[in-house]
Amino acid sequence: MKKLVLLCAIMFSAANVASADDNNAVVIGPGSQPVKSEKFGNCVQTKWSSPNNPCGSAPEPKPMAAEPAPAPAPAAQPALQLEREQLTIYFDFNKSEITENSAIKLDAIADAVNHSPKVTKVKIVGYTDQIGKNDYNEKLSVKRADAVKAYLDTKTHIDVSVLGLRGLGDKDPVVDCSKVKARKKKIACMAKDRRVEIEFDFEK
Repeated sequence: MKKLVLLCAIMFSAANVASADDNNAVVIGPGSQPVKSEKFGNCVQTKWSSPNNPCGSAPEPKPMAAEPAPAPAPAAQPALQLEREQLTIYFDFNKSEITENSAIKLDAIADAVNHSPKVTKVKIVGYTDQIGKNDYNEKLSVKRADAVKAYLDTKTHIDVSVLGLRGLGDKDPVVDCSKVKARKKKIACMAKDRRVEIEFDFEK
């Protein structure tokens, strides 16, 4: 009879230890409750320390990492610092409509003007390539200058009194395509002649 009682006690103790391993290394008693020390009131553990002691205090929450502050937007470059190429708008052959690439460039010009001193003078001059009659090219160059002005008017305010707008047709070519004979190649060669140049003067 004594052997049977001793065997039961050993089994119960083993079960408690097994439960302890299954329950964060804490000795579990009847009712699946942790066994506490009568003297100290803390849980009886099977290890010197346990990271998940149910009788211990809850771990302090980790501080949340602060979100990095967004990088400040780069300051707009004043128009007086723009290079000639940045102030030159190109057009497709025999067209006066603003292209997508030209619109991006004009947006940048307008933003730069808006961050510059007051405009005291502006020149918008249209050009064409060498293909076509002079009268037609002059009219087309004016249409191109008008298209640039109309687009800028939607983005920035330029006083009409300081505005100089004109078309010079096929005058002042910037490329020499005289040796190119094939029409398509000649049109491609003259791409930089189909342009509008913009110049600004600003209040000192």
